[in-house]
Amino acid sequence: MDFGETVGQTFQGEMKEELGFEEAKLGRFINIWSFTDIRKGVDHHFIMLDFEIFTNESKIELSNEHTEYKWVGKN
Repeated sequence: MDFGETVGQTFQGEMKEELGFEEAKLGRFINIWSFTDIRKGVDHHFIMLDFEIFTNESKIELSNEHTEYKWVGKN
């Protein structure tokens, strides 16, 4: 999330960047979790927000940050 960006703006950007989705909508909020890590000597605090999403798009185009994906059930 960039400074000053809303959750909705971040969501739209990440859907395009990470999955290639042009259109997706946020659904209900599911969960929030966080963790800390030290990377290259710098402290980081990650905060993850989980939402349902809705889209009519079926083709996933992964960014170069990923090697694969898998659809899984919620259980």
